[in-house]
Amino acid sequence: MIKAPVFLLLVAGLLPAQEQNPEGDVLCSTPDACWKVLVEGNRRWAANPIALKHPNQTSARRNDLANPERKQRPFAVILTCSDSRVPPELIFDRGLGDLFVVRLAGNVIGKDVSHDFALASIQYAVNELKARLVVVLGHQRCGAAEAALSHRTRRPPPPPPLSPPLKALVKAVFPAVDWARSKWGPKIEVDDVADANVYTIIRKVEAIVGSDAVKGKRYNLDGNVVDLREALVK
Repeated sequence: MIKAPVFLLLVAGLLPAQEQNPEGDVLCSTPDACWKVLVEGNRRWAANPIALKHPNQTSARRNDLANPERKQRPFAVILTCSDSRVPPELIFDRGLGDLFVVRLAGNVIGKDVSHDFALASIQYAVNELKARLVVVLGHQRCGAAEAALSHRTRRPPPPPPLSPPLKALVKAVFPAVDWARSKWGPKIEVDDVADANVYTIIRKVEAIVGSDAVKGKRYNLDGNVVDLREALVK
């Protein structure tokens, strides 16, 4: 006899979570509707692998997207960290052609936004591919946030010296350290810096795609995507 919770999961797996076109592309008309699709996928990921649907991960989907005449139609952009524990397609239980993912350590955006390739990638996905939603996704225990906090505060023991590329990356997160202190006081932790980094990045992303299309969230390593620490701003 099938127990009730398992039975409900099996039934839910037969029901469409969102509207799709014949090619399998997710059709969500608003950023909030697209976010709902991602939330449903993350709930499956965080709850139990048996609940995962692995949508758009078939050979048919792969072959369809390989057609030169077939355009990709991702419904959401995910700007997140390169951390190996934070794979967006798994976190949100999505497949080929669903997400346009931009990943780099600390999900940083540089000072010179007019020449920032991460921002250019996001703008391309929104303007050309018609993605409806941009999610700036920080994460728990972020190494870039930890390095920025250590080098900005110079707590004992002193942090190790950095190579020029790493130094530039860590410096890009310094504004988040300062922002976190201004909102939450001097005793901030790594996850506060990671959240603050998302808040500061959101402003830059909104400037090119509009505020309605952007959401900022944090991924906890237990599998759940959660709200940022409240800071009385979006």
